[in-house]
Amino acid sequence: MKDGRSPHGLKAAKITHDDDAELESGIGRRTDERWPEYAFIVKTGSEVLVTRGASQLLSFLQGAKNLVFIGEEAGHTLAEYEMQDVVTGSYERALKAVEGWHQPPSRLSKRGASLLDSKPDKTTNGYKSQAHKNIPGIRRAYELFPDVEWFILLDDDSYLFMDNMDDFLSEYNSSLPYYIGAANKFTGCGFKTFDEAPKFAHGSAIIMSKEAVRRIQPFIDLCI
Repeated sequence: MKDGRSPHGLKAAKITHDDDAELESGIGRRTDERWPEYAFIVKTGSEVLVTRGASQLLSFLQGAKNLVFIGEEAGHTLAEYEMQDVVTGSYERALKAVEGWHQPPSRLSKRGASLLDSKPDKTTNGYKSQAHKNIPGIRRAYELFPDVEWFILLDDDSYLFMDNMDDFLSEYNSSLPYYIGAANKFTGCGFKTFDEAPKFAHGSAIIMSKEAVRRIQPFIDLCI
C-alpha cells in the first residue's frame, strides 16, 4: 500500500499489485484472530470488491475472525473470502414465505425480475442493487455466525476505529435488542421525489445486537 499526499496535506493510500500478493499469501495481515464477538458484514459489488475490500482487509479488518463480503453475484473472491450472493433468489424465496400475506406477489415478482435483468456495469459499480443487500446480508451473516454478540453492517468505503467501537459497545448488553444507527420510520411506498421519502443513503454503518438480529429472522422475507 503506497502512501501519498492530497492537495490538502492529508495522507492517502493507494492499493497496489503488491497488496494483492500480500492478501493472497497472508503477509501483511494479522495472524491472531481479533474481535471474536463481532461479525462484520461488508456490503460491496463485483466491480469494487478487490480494490475497496483489499484496503479494508489491510487496515481495520486485519485479523477479524468473523467476516463476510456480500454482493450481487457469486464467483468473486478476495484473499480467502468469497463474496456471498445475497441478491439472486431473494425475491423468489420471499414469494414463497409471504404467500397469503399482505405483500402482493406480483410486486415482488416484478421487483426481483427487474433487479436480475439490470446487471452492474462500469458505471453502476453494483450500486443498483445496494438497497437489496441489507436485510438478506444480515440473514446470511446470522447463518454463518449465529453465536457472535454483535453484527456490524458497513459499506466497502467505510472504516472503523475498532478500539473505540469495542469500548462503546462494552456498555451495552447484546442479549437485549439494540439497533445502533440511523433509523427511519416507514411511511409507505410510491414516493416520486427525494424530499418526500426518508433519507436512504450515506450512513457509515449499522450495528445490531445478537438479540435484535435473532428477533427479525422470522420476518425477513416479509421485509423484502
